[in-house]
Amino acid sequence: MILTLLLAAAAVAAVEAQRLVIGERAPELRIREWMGGSGLTEGRPSLVEFVVSTSAPSVRRVAPLKALAARYRGRLDVVLVAKEAPDKIAPLVGDRGALLIGIDDGGKSYAAFGVQYVPFAVLIDGRGRVVWSGNPSSLDEQQIDDVL
Repeated sequence: MILTLLLAAAAVAAVEAQRLVIGERAPELRIREWMGGSGLTEGRPSLVEFVVSTSAPSVRRVAPLKALAARYRGRLDVVLVAKEAPDKIAPLVGDRGALLIGIDDGGKSYAAFGVQYVPFAVLIDGRGRVVWSGNPSSLDEQQIDDVL
């Protein structure tokens, strides 16, 4: 019986993780507060990455995200999304540069995007369609260039 329950829970998690479909419209980001910025630019592709300040892999992703934001400034919105309060995220990011930082509205963005682990990233084209999603360490810059 325990095995059946575990298998059912795994099936539900797998369905949840399949919420994003390549080529389909991305869910709307539900951001309660933008830190030092005004949010996404309409019609511009975006790379959205979900992180948690207490996750070592998330912490390691901040520098590469800042570098991507600087490299693609004006052509790609690079967004870090966190569920934590701004005072927890600010020390993690430091000088944000061109990086956009959004504080999730009560976990609504995490839920809409089906985030099961962090860091988790989604590449969205200028028409709002999901182009790629998954572990950001497997995203290559050629994929970003192809969207631009």
